[in-house]
Amino acid sequence: MPILESGEWRIDYLDEGQGPPVLLIHSASSSYKQWRPLIDTLSQSHRVLAINLYGYGETSPWPADRVQTVADQLEIVLALMDHVPGKLSLVGHSLGAVLAMEAALCRPEQVEKLIMYEPNPFHLMRDHGLDEAFAGMVGLMDTVQSLHEQGRSEEAARHFIIFWSDEAGWNAMSAKRQATLAQAIGCSIHEGRALERNTTSMQVYASLSMPTLLMYAADTNPVIAQVLRLLEKGCPHWQVAVQPEGGHLAPLTHPEQVNAVIQDFLEH
Repeated sequence: MPILESGEWRIDYLDEGQGPPVLLIHSASSSYKQWRPLIDTLSQSHRVLAINLYGYGETSPWPADRVQTVADQLEIVLALMDHVPGKLSLVGHSLGAVLAMEAALCRPEQVEKLIMYEPNPFHLMRDHGLDEAFAGMVGLMDTVQSLHEQGRSEEAARHFIIFWSDEAGWNAMSAKRQATLAQAIGCSIHEGRALERNTTSMQVYASLSMPTLLMYAADTNPVIAQVLRLLEKGCPHWQVAVQPEGGHLAPLTHPEQVNAVIQDFLEH
């Protein structure tokens, strides 16, 4: 796997295939491995890059005592974009979809297409009067952080995953996968707090004019559904694709149905 050195950071990423470039950005508590089925498909006709965010794989960890912002996460995404000549398309899931949006705002001239599965800019709920839902997201992060700081990282990871899926989803995971999630939960806390502090307005997101696809599942988490409704209303020029099932974690649990839509949007 290639490593890109950028300032104080080591950035771990995959680079496979040839053709129009596509950059994949993973969700919280995941890694670029979540995109393996999509990489295998797209790399037959595209150059596919997939980044590991801070603390995943061989990418430098985020300092535990340092406040993280979306701009900090964006720094390494933009560094990898600098490594690609010409235009590219961006694909992101959840946190990764927020970073894809923010990268497209920074480099609109470089982004050919933007594809997002259930982006989670939950600060928009705070900005649009959805105080109870915003407090619910902050409460999630408070609980996860508290459990982690008590040394109960597996409980923290379990709480986090059940929020985004359900208890059956957690129980269906292998012990190895559960342990990996527990090990990464500190990264997710930094990421969640960065999203909480984000300030990008809906008006700014609506300025994105490249071909953009917003994807979500009809049975998704009711909290994230409120964020998605805000985005759908605030950005009516975006194309929307609703998956019949799979919830927030569909790119991991239902990759065939999600990836088929992504591939179709990239190729047409």
